Amino acid sequence: MSCPTIYEIQRSQCIGNSLTIINDNFLNLKDAACDNDTKVFNLDTQISNLDTRIDQLSSVIVPGSAKAWCKFSGIRDANNAVSSFLTDRYIFSQFNILSVYKKAVGDYRVIFNNTFSNNRYALIGTSTQKLNSSTNKFTWFQPYNLTSAYAEIKIQSSTSGTTVDPDFVSLVVY
Repeated sequence: MSCPTIYEIQRSQCIGNSLTIINDNFLNLKDAACDNDTKVFNLDTQISNLDTRIDQLSSVIVPGSAKAWCKFSGIRDANNAVSSFLTDRYIFSQFNILSVYKKAVGDYRVIFNNTFSNNRYALIGTSTQKLNSSTNKFTWFQPYNLTSAYAEIKIQSSTSGTTVDPDFVSLVVY
């Protein structure tokens, strides 16, 4: 697209003609972009760079703080609908967690947003299995496959020993 035509107001023109020219200039500029207007493109680049920098700064990990954490639903899919299908799970809140995928009943893959330099991290967690409206049964949280890109965990019922999909799982990676 080329730049729109902009008319200059001459000193000799009366005020009525000047207002018409100004109005025409605004109409010509409306919804137009100049290919050769480096200021527009520079501003767009700066905004993109700023967005990237904000993302980078928001994922900075301070020594001694958690590298990642989240609370997710074992019974709800990514759209917050009750689902037993093998899909991404609903994440209530998170830091440095891209997604949580249900591999099987009580078996989840927690995928990190930014991979770690190695798999020598600590993963701790807790979960709850609500069996009915008045009783909560405890579950057993077991990490079993730690990589730099993701961690896999199983949740088992403390009463039956079988894997279960809890109402929620909370985990922290150090």
